[in-house]
Amino acid sequence: MKKSFFYLSTLTFLFLLFAVSSFARDQETDASEQEIKGGTVKYEQITRFNWNFKPTGNARKDNWFANLPRSQTKAKVLYFNSQYSIYEEDLTAENVALDPRQQGMLDRMALGQPPKPELKKIFVDLKKNKKTELVELMTRLFLIENKIDSRAWKPGGNQRKIQGYICQEATMKRGKETITAWFTSNIPISIGPDNYGGLPGLILAIDINGENLILATSVNLTLPPDGFISKPKEGKKIRQEVFNTIVAEKVEEYNEAQKNKSAVKRAR
Repeated sequence: MKKSFFYLSTLTFLFLLFAVSSFARDQETDASEQEIKGGTVKYEQITRFNWNFKPTGNARKDNWFANLPRSQTKAKVLYFNSQYSIYEEDLTAENVALDPRQQGMLDRMALGQPPKPELKKIFVDLKKNKKTELVELMTRLFLIENKIDSRAWKPGGNQRKIQGYICQEATMKRGKETITAWFTSNIPISIGPDNYGGLPGLILAIDINGENLILATSVNLTLPPDGFISKPKEGKKIRQEVFNTIVAEKVEEYNEAQKNKSAVKRAR
């Protein structure tokens, strides 16, 4: 009887130990135990606006500026495999766009700002150490190919859990900005959202000066179907230095036009 009880107790203990261990592994999402061939990560990318608004005394105008959105969230998606990745707008996402009125306000404000390039897609070829950016400037599309930048990341001691993955911090300076990347070594592919990468694991979040600006909302380690990861072809191929010259010229044209408008108003 004692032997039977001891046998049953041992089996129960082993079963509980196995269950707890399995649960812990599931909670940590230990992707290192499986061969990772690729996946899909969805992100929310936030743009902050600093309108630097000063009251004018005109109630209607002041109220309009006071109701301008202070930020805009866009849904992005990163498709990747062991060699390639592409980061672009997530057309399947819902409930992240601004309402039409606020979007109209942003569009109106954009008309009063110098031309600014908008990054539409980033295609990365890890094997060739190259990236191709699809950029829009004043409704025109350009394709710019560059080598992948080497990032001066400094490892940190903090950890953070994102979508079930333990992430390590790494930081770098860019002008007055302190950029913090949160990456998981459980997905050992050196890529990330936007133009961030170069770490020994997939980047799941980016903070700039303490504000979370890019955050993964889901991680799926199923290999994306054929055709999901492809190098952009639309747009005019152009070298980076030539594109920079075009942007500088368009900004100069805008500034000159603004000066002329001001001169006309003063002459009246």
